[in-house]
Amino acid sequence: MISDEEVEKAEQKAKADKELKMNVAKAAQEELEGFTLVIKRKAGPEGNLFGGVGAKAIVTELDKQLPNKLWKSKGVKIVSVVDEADKKVKGDIKHVGKFSASINLTSDTVGKINISLEAEK
Repeated sequence: MISDEEVEKAEQKAKADKELKMNVAKAAQEELEGFTLVIKRKAGPEGNLFGGVGAKAIVTELDKQLPNKLWKSKGVKIVSVVDEADKKVKGDIKHVGKFSASINLTSDTVGKINISLEAEK
């Protein structure tokens, strides 16, 4: 049988864990603000990429350029990517240019990141 004290301790621990996760997510959100992720890929003369850049590639590059354990957490994912004209990109990014992405850091916290996709020289 579980005592009331054990239940209370478990609830306090859960609350503290959630608070810690929120603080880490807020710090990451602030870190992303104003940060531009530069990704270089092979591209043709007109700026079309040889292969696309998807959500997984963006998170991998983000982890290389701005290391944080949070990027590898289960709940962290790219929600949407938009181009310079605020047009939503469906699927992978297929051309060089400037983009922005929304990243779910927790269920309540969304970060925004600027992406500069450049042709490799």
